[in-house]
Amino acid sequence: MPNPADIPPEERPSCFRVSPEEECIPKGPGTDETIKTVDDEGAEDTELQRFKCFDLGIAYVANFGGDSVSAVDVARTDEIARIPVGTGPYAVAASPDKRFVYVSNFVDNTLSVIRTLSNTVIATIDLNAGPFTSSGPEGVAVSHDSRFVYVANYLSANISVVDAHQLTVVAEIPLTSWPTAIGITPDGNAAYVTLWDKGVVAIVDLNTNLQVGTVVVGVAPEGIDIACHKPLAYVALQGAPHVRAVNTDVGMAAVTPIAVGTSSTGVSFNPNATLAYVTNKGSDTVSVIDVFRHAKILAIPVGDGPVGVKVAKNGFAVVVANQDSSTVSIIDARTSNVTATVPVGSGPVYVDII
Repeated sequence: MPNPADIPPEERPSCFRVSPEEECIPKGPGTDETIKTVDDEGAEDTELQRFKCFDLGIAYVANFGGDSVSAVDVARTDEIARIPVGTGPYAVAASPDKRFVYVSNFVDNTLSVIRTLSNTVIATIDLNAGPFTSSGPEGVAVSHDSRFVYVANYLSANISVVDAHQLTVVAEIPLTSWPTAIGITPDGNAAYVTLWDKGVVAIVDLNTNLQVGTVVVGVAPEGIDIACHKPLAYVALQGAPHVRAVNTDVGMAAVTPIAVGTSSTGVSFNPNATLAYVTNKGSDTVSVIDVFRHAKILAIPVGDGPVGVKVAKNGFAVVVANQDSSTVSIIDARTSNVTATVPVGSGPVYVDII
């Protein structure tokens, strides 16, 4: 068994078993790890024991009012860094290789690039420079190979395509209306983009960088998530107490919407897409949806004005950004209970987890 001290920080998981009696749980990228003895009865530290050997990851939360991103160790329920970024950070997206987090800054039309190993900004990309005319960046998505970053520009009705190696904008994709969020299909060939004022989702061919179709979903589509292993997207409707399911194989929405709370904004599937979690900003709740039945099974009270939501990679925790209370709620997905409320920066909006 390797000594945790011999493992480079970037290779350390959030939970590394050292022996049957001990586990090494790093506080997060760029910080020192701690060794904690936990007996088999779990009597010494119930908080650590509850998450024993669960890699819950680090959540990155865009604080719109604080011009910062909070890095939150989900297992430890602790803000481990607050990273200054651009003005009005809105959405965050982590690269699949976990090396970088990309942050859209709505007010100054930039994209901040955070290196997760050090939790520092290594580049700020101007989305409105040279031949490009993008403004009001909101949703962000990263290609499955981590090569390209796609930024939905609400005010200019287009998508910026950023080369993640060159750290420059290399193309713009015109859209028919104002985009808010982006989801990429499992095969990586298409993006589904919510167009807020039109009540549709645009289908974008990522091989040609062209909008090729639309799907009618309902009033004010705000958030979207696409299941990893099935042709299914869920779209959160801010203007109606519903979520709409979309078949991404055929580009068609389900006839019957799924009832949730009021002013839904964010949505996130668990890893095997058996459950989905939807933030209801007007209800201060998170709706839990049984994906097999396309039906809400539970509403979980969280903080004030929940906007963004993300399920941990292993499915054991759900992180919710509460804009109006400047906190994140951490939900134990096994019990559907809020286990911690963590203060972060001002006005947190969207969240991603590495």
